[in-house]
Amino acid sequence: MKKYFVLFVFFATNLSFSQDWFEIPSGTTNHLNAIDFPTEMVGYIAGNDGVLLKTTNGGADWSSIAYSGLDFVDGIENDNLLNLKFISDQIGYITVGPVSNGVYKTSNGGTTWELVAPAEDTLCAHYGLYFFGEDDGFLGGRGCETADEIQKIGLDGISNTTISGLPSSTTMVVDFDFFDANTGIAVTGVEGNGKILRTIDGGINWTYIFPGLPAGSELTSVRFMNENLVYIGYRSSELSLGLLRSDDGGLSWAYDLESTTFYYPNFNALHVSGNDYLYVGADTDLDPNGVIFEKSTGDLWNFYPVDERIFGLSSYRDSIVWAVGENGYIVVNQDPIYLEIEEADKSNEFEFILSPNPVVNQLSIKALNSNSPIDYSDAQIEVVNLLGEVLYQSSFCSEIEVGHIESGVYFLILSQKGQNSSITKFVIE
Repeated sequence: MKKYFVLFVFFATNLSFSQDWFEIPSGTTNHLNAIDFPTEMVGYIAGNDGVLLKTTNGGADWSSIAYSGLDFVDGIENDNLLNLKFISDQIGYITVGPVSNGVYKTSNGGTTWELVAPAEDTLCAHYGLYFFGEDDGFLGGRGCETADEIQKIGLDGISNTTISGLPSSTTMVVDFDFFDANTGIAVTGVEGNGKILRTIDGGINWTYIFPGLPAGSELTSVRFMNENLVYIGYRSSELSLGLLRSDDGGLSWAYDLESTTFYYPNFNALHVSGNDYLYVGADTDLDPNGVIFEKSTGDLWNFYPVDERIFGLSSYRDSIVWAVGENGYIVVNQDPIYLEIEEADKSNEFEFILSPNPVVNQLSIKALNSNSPIDYSDAQIEVVNLLGEVLYQSSFCSEIEVGHIESGVYFLILSQKGQNSSITKFVIE
């Protein structure tokens, strides 16, 4: 029976190497747990043994932050940075553990941190984070004497929420996602049998839902694709039969068999990019390395073997996706040459602007600070997508037709022999 099942799933899934993943040096060999890009240029990575990395140039370079204010509980492995969420390039939250003194907040880009949610009987250990805004979000973990607990953080401080029908266990809330201000799902993991929690009143009350996984399975992550379609990742105590999938907004769940593959992976992290693709970071007992899954709604899964197990995902510019994992591993699905595109050299003499931007059909190229078209008879034009693929190339012209190119974010590169290239981003609607 297993042989027939493997063959079915293999042919229902695309093993693809068409999307390259490029490794970026991290400067560390520590296990990396989470990554977040609040802006195109600024990103943060949290890792074990207190590692906190930051980039200010779109991920082209990463460096350690010499921070202060995080108070680690004495004991083995209690100085791991487990999760982080940034509201802006300066304001963010972080959890440490597995046992911590609470949740911390920075208002200066990670340099200093202050305790905002002390550990107490309600939440003794923290992990999950979700924020609508700076003072509007949820903290997940477990109590000192109880299992899963959720707190709401607001302008008036921190308040407890109510979880009904929750069985006794040793798990903690590790991840959240909300479709809107009212409907959300939280998942539990770390130890014991993972559980699903659902709210329809903005997180005031949560209801337990049985996921139907083998005993000992731990849930890791959850993401809404739309009002009805939701995915949950998990680490299974047995062979994985695919992501958990709900088609009714989280009320009922089943295996997404197309995501099983012959890897039978553990699904550690889920992320929805700006262009509505679902990315999944995974690993497998059948291979010491990692796997990244990708799909859009209605399409088959693509999956890409990578060199390390993946535990965190983030993105910016709609489709530039980052993954982090074991041994200081950082990869991105964008050629590094384009990562600092926003800071391209414009010191040469043919600086330019594009109009209209966003554009539908006809794109005009004009000299910066001028209403007149620029005229360089020996210049070359290239239109490049976010993966670095050249979609259009020609000698210079002041207007180009882009209506045949699908909607998205692109870059126009204007170059001239003996000169540096100038690069400008534009959007096709």
